[in-house]
Formats: sequence, C-alpha cells, structure tokens
Amino acid sequence: MKHLMLSLLLMAAGPGAWSAEATEAEQLRVQRAAIEARYEEALAQCAQRFAVIDCQLQAKQQRHEAIKPLQAREYELNAAERAARAEAQRQRVKAKQADYAERDARQKTQSLLAEPTPMQAEPVSKARPDAPDSNERGRQALARRVADEKAAELQRQQLLQREQAAQAHRQAVERRNAERAARKAPAAPLPLPSASAVSAAASTPGRAKAPAGSAPH
Repeated sequence: MKHLMLSLLLMAAGPGAWSAEATEAEQLRVQRAAIEARYEEALAQCAQRFAVIDCQLQAKQQRHEAIKPLQAREYELNAAERAARAEAQRQRVKAKQADYAERDARQKTQSLLAEPTPMQAEPVSKARPDAPDSNERGRQALARRVADEKAAELQRQQLLQREQAAQAHRQAVERRNAERAARKAPAAPLPLPSASAVSAAASTPGRAKAPAGSAPH
C-alpha cells in the first residue's frame, strides 16, 4: 500500500519529481508498477460491490488504457537500444578492420625498409660474418622476383609465338584450299552456233560432207 501511494504521488508530481539519475526506462517500470497496484486495489474494491463483474471490467479497461502508452514507449526504447547496440558493434568491427589495415601496412613498410640494397649488403656481411644473414635472404628474395619476372616474360613470348604460328598455319591452309578449289573448277562450255551458221550448213550438204583438204573440181 505504501508503494502504491508513493508511485501515485510521483505520477501526480510529474517529470520534475524524478531524480536526475533515474532513466526513462526506470520511470516506465515505476509507472507500470503503480498501474498494476492500482488495478489490484480496484479489483479488491469490486469484490465488495454488488455489480462485481461490471466493476472488474471497468478496472481492466482503465488498466489497459493506462498501460497502452507505456507499452508503446517501451517498444520505442527497446528499438533504440537495439539500434545503439548494432551501431556499437559496427563501430567495433570498423575499428578492428582499421587496426588490422594499419598493422598490415606497417609490417609491409618495415619489410621494405629491412631489405638492403646490393651496395649495402656486402659491407654488412663482411663486418658481421657471424650475424644472421638477413642481407643474403634479401638478395635471394630479389633474385627470385627477377627470375619470376623473366619466366613470366618468357611465357608471354612463347604464347605470342604459338599464336603467330597458329595464324600462319591457318593462312597456309586457307591458301591451299583456295588453290585446290580453283584447279577443280569446270572449264567454260563452248559457245552455241548461231542460227545463221546452222542455216548455212544445212543449205550446202555436199560441201559439208567433202573431206578435209580436198580441192574443188
């Protein structure tokens, strides 16, 4: 009963009565507790009345109307809290990615700075013969890169040569096929005799039957 009275007094006093440390979620919980306590007290009073059911229904309706805005606000606060947690997680992932990229860049820079030039490698190896031969490893890495580049260039040249040879072969095959087709082409047919030539041959049968090379009588 004391808790109910305290909650009702806080609700009646308004937002100014809340302490500075109380959050909005805590305020909503206190308000909900006050509404539930008031509902329980209303049900106890209904039991002493003649129309018990109507009184209980009215108490439930009042409880529902009082809790509905609290539920809506609680939903908004929960959604905002979830969004804040998601944003914090994204920021943590982003920070980790940035840290990883920074470490990777720093390691690459240190690796490049650690590789000696050919002019620097010889004096260091002579001055400290018993030290770990990091300069030799650098020279070997450089030699491997040069060898890889030469191998890649040789492979590109071989591929170009194969493409050129394949193209020349195709052109030769096409040329031979064209020559073979030209040789197999049929000869042009003889021209047909004209109508005048046919008529002249028909009018002189004796001359047409005379053997070749004989003189006329």
